[in-house]
Amino acid sequence: MLSGHKIVVLGDREFCSVSLGKWLQNQSLYFYLRQKQSTNVKTKEGIYQEMRELGLSPGTQLSLNDVNITKEQGFGQFNLAGKWKKNYGVFQTKEP
Repeated sequence: MLSGHKIVVLGDREFCSVSLGKWLQNQSLYFYLRQKQSTNVKTKEGIYQEMRELGLSPGTQLSLNDVNITKEQGFGQFNLAGKWKKNYGVFQTKEP
């Protein structure tokens, strides 16, 4: 039924964990795992930062390639995409 199609798993912040990411990776599945602002990201320069420090603001987005997510060992490198919806009139988006 699904042969010839790519399966992509989208995980909400409440359900994301290092073990889930490792399992999905071992299954060779594509996945996007939403992260909390406090999640640590290690860049190519070797610097850990919380996601809230990466400069996202309403109406902006970012993309980082080959970064380590969390300080836990063995989780590997991933591509990180971030997006914060734009504010519209009286509708103000909350922090991601």
